[in-house]
Amino acid sequence: MEFIKSAHSQNYHPPYAFLLMLTINDNRLKKIKVDKMDLDGFEAISVPEEQLDAFNNCVTFVKEEKL
Repeated sequence: MEFIKSAHSQNYHPPYAFLLMLTINDNRLKKIKVDKMDLDGFEAISVPEEQLDAFNNCVTFVKEEKL
């Protein structure tokens, strides 16, 4: 949400309709290949397509917020 607020304050309006907040099991996440990066001052990960099923198994809770 901080990223979206920051984008709006800089007169950038990303075309997002929903914000998904995921709770992740860190022990499971450590076992799969993901690329971690800094994205505009926020920690982000990129999950390769072949790892998506394994990543989905790391998700323990999802909260969806309409923007």
